[in-house]
Amino acid sequence: MARIPREDLVSETQPGVYLCSMHTLPGQGKRLGGSDKLGVSLEHRRKWIVEQLEIQVAQMAVEVLAFSVRPKSISLLLRTRPDLVKNWSDNEVARRYLTALHAKVRFGEKRLAPPAEEIEQMLQSRVELRRGRSRLSNLTWFVGQLSEATARNCNREDNTRGRFWEGRYQCLPLLDNPATAAAIGHVDLEPIFASEATSLASCKFSSARWRNSQGKGFLAPATAAGSKEKDLPNLLAVTESELHKVLDWSSRQNKRLNGTALSDELVAIFQKLRIRPAAWLVLIREFRELFHRAAGTEESLDKVRKKRGLQHLHGLAASRELFG
Repeated sequence: MARIPREDLVSETQPGVYLCSMHTLPGQGKRLGGSDKLGVSLEHRRKWIVEQLEIQVAQMAVEVLAFSVRPKSISLLLRTRPDLVKNWSDNEVARRYLTALHAKVRFGEKRLAPPAEEIEQMLQSRVELRRGRSRLSNLTWFVGQLSEATARNCNREDNTRGRFWEGRYQCLPLLDNPATAAAIGHVDLEPIFASEATSLASCKFSSARWRNSQGKGFLAPATAAGSKEKDLPNLLAVTESELHKVLDWSSRQNKRLNGTALSDELVAIFQKLRIRPAAWLVLIREFRELFHRAAGTEESLDKVRKKRGLQHLHGLAASRELFG
């Protein structure tokens, strides 16, 4: 099957939603959490990653809709916001870019403020300002900053060098609201599917834990009801509370519905999400296996197929069955 170049699916000028993931190098003892081979806990590393995400979100125009940090992988549901960067002044771009460039969590220490002379120097260079403005909403740069900081921290603690990640990060564009809803369920509930947690509250390093709390941390609104910007792509037609109810119900289900009766409220929520409950349970567990190049309804995927002049696009059959 012909590959679709990433630049054809990831827009640098329009907001978009993308499911990104990184995996540690297999067979090398590279871990983000759990315990090492001697039984020493590495759970503090997951805390580092969450702190690094918080720093980057505060400075960049890339929003986190969902995340999950597992012992050997990171999953991120990200929304790029080049529309925000376009309105930032040169001074704000320089300050934010240099802060994001240098502010990496290192053993719990944060370097947040770039020197004033460094900001002034950048303001004198139109080339540097253009580069900074472009990178502040760039998906690859956001993930690269996180992966570099994580690799350096973990290698330093392990007293080793060399590759930490298996390869380039994986990126799956989400083309519409149903795909985004299923991706949120997939990422939020990863710890439960992997038997690392038994409830939303026990998903310690997943956005599921924050989804219905008063302080949502650095999570950006995923629903139209929770956002002040109604023209953003892929905003779900439910409230944050309704989304939490679906996730809570999902966390207590087996792989199949098995005749479980749904309340009228849940039925109504699934209708808003435009996904059947039985199909939802398949989607949130098998999302990455079902879609490889892009994810969305049959109509959305068919537009991509026609645009690229392809005879077939992986995921069309699954989309027709599950989003139909």
